[in-house]
Amino acid sequence: MSEFAHTLEFQVDKLEFLLQSLIKMSRLETGTFSMHIEERNLHNTLVQAVKDVWQAAEKKKLQIDLECVGEITAKYDEKWTLEALENILSNGVKYTPERGSIRISVHPWQFYTRVDITDTGIGIAEEHYNDIFQRFYRAEEVSAQEGVGLGLYLTQTILNKQRGYITVKSKPGQGSTFSVYLLSGMEDGKRT
Repeated sequence: MSEFAHTLEFQVDKLEFLLQSLIKMSRLETGTFSMHIEERNLHNTLVQAVKDVWQAAEKKKLQIDLECVGEITAKYDEKWTLEALENILSNGVKYTPERGSIRISVHPWQFYTRVDITDTGIGIAEEHYNDIFQRFYRAEEVSAQEGVGLGLYLTQTILNKQRGYITVKSKPGQGSTFSVYLLSGMEDGKRT
């Protein structure tokens, strides 16, 4: 009986996750939310994103390295940007084999701050770079993995709503680098 209860609980969790993802998607698409874009400490947000995926990464013995000096700031909504970063990190954990690694590095530019999230995962073929940001897209080779195909769509939408954006570079079997671009807290070429 406990196996049945465990299976039922697992299915309920999957439905809850799907429902929450659909609600977030709907809120982003219809604009029924408000973003609070402020200059924030990027290191603190990245540390929280890593904490949120740490347990899953530990189960797979993945190494996560964060390279970000404590004083780097950017302009973003903390709650939604945390969601976007967690989506990328969760995918990195999910699609990286055991004992792999994820490296997060931050590069301040004049108008944008770039956050690179690089994994040693399964990689993505170049012809699918645009596909992965579409709603419900799941590559054939990952169809057996958990997921609904909304994480990167939500991430791109969140960043676009903040005048940021995301790019990807990847090769099958060689991992991926997702680059998140956030407004750097610069106005008229001067740091605010």
